[in-house]
Amino acid sequence: MLLGWHVDSNIASRLRLVYGSVGDLSDRVYGYHCGHTRQITPAHSHSRTENDWRVFVDGVERPDVPEQAHSWGCASDDTEEIRFGKDGSVVYISALKEQIGERLLVPLVVKYRGDSYNKTAYDPRQLLPFLADLFISSDKGTNVARFGARTDTLGPICRIVETAWF
Repeated sequence: MLLGWHVDSNIASRLRLVYGSVGDLSDRVYGYHCGHTRQITPAHSHSRTENDWRVFVDGVERPDVPEQAHSWGCASDDTEEIRFGKDGSVVYISALKEQIGERLLVPLVVKYRGDSYNKTAYDPRQLLPFLADLFISSDKGTNVARFGARTDTLGPICRIVETAWF
C-alpha cells in the first residue's frame, strides 16, 4: 500500500483473518485518535490517487504478505535507539495529565452524524490531546494565533505549551 487511505481498514481485514472478528474495545481501553488529516498532504488532495478498497480491504485473503516477508520494514537492519534531551512523549503525557486532571470514569463521546452537525459544544479535556499533539511537535519559535471565546480551553493549552517549549 503505497498510497493514502484505507490503511486502517487493511489492518482490520488482516486482524479479522487472524482473530476471527474485529470489534469494539471501548469498554476496556480509553484512547485518543489524533486524526490523520490534520495536515494537508498529497494523499489528502482532491485529485489524489488512493489505495483501491477492493484490493486492499475486500480482496485481502490472508493476514500476511509473503512477497514482503523478508524485505518489509527494516527486516535485516540493525537499529539503534538514540535519545537526545527530554523525551517528547514524557513531556506530552505529563503536561496532559496535569491539565486534564482526574482520570475520566466515563468516556467522553462525540459522534459525527446529522444531529451533531454544526454543533460546537465540547469538553476541553477531550480537545486538549489533539491541540497538545500539534504543539508538542512544533518548533519553539512557532507563532500561534487563536480565535475563540472559551478560556477553559485557552488556559490549559497555554500551560501545556509552556511545559513543552520551556
